[in-house]
Amino acid sequence: MPALYKAIGGPEKLMFELKGAGHSVVWERPAKIVHDIAFQWLHNKHKVWDLTSGSYYQDSTGVLTPV
Repeated sequence: MPALYKAIGGPEKLMFELKGAGHSVVWERPAKIVHDIAFQWLHNKHKVWDLTSGSYYQDSTGVLTPV
């Protein structure tokens, strides 16, 4: 995904890596987080947790770390 993130132009883009997420993330433990991210992106004019751009890692406790 990092290559895709770099290939997409424009400043308003976000990438999240979630602890415990695999290829079927919507059926895995972090599924609720993915749904929350998508909802926020669509309803808050491209903002998620007040972020509008960047790459982040979220650990199992919910702490976001810039990548």
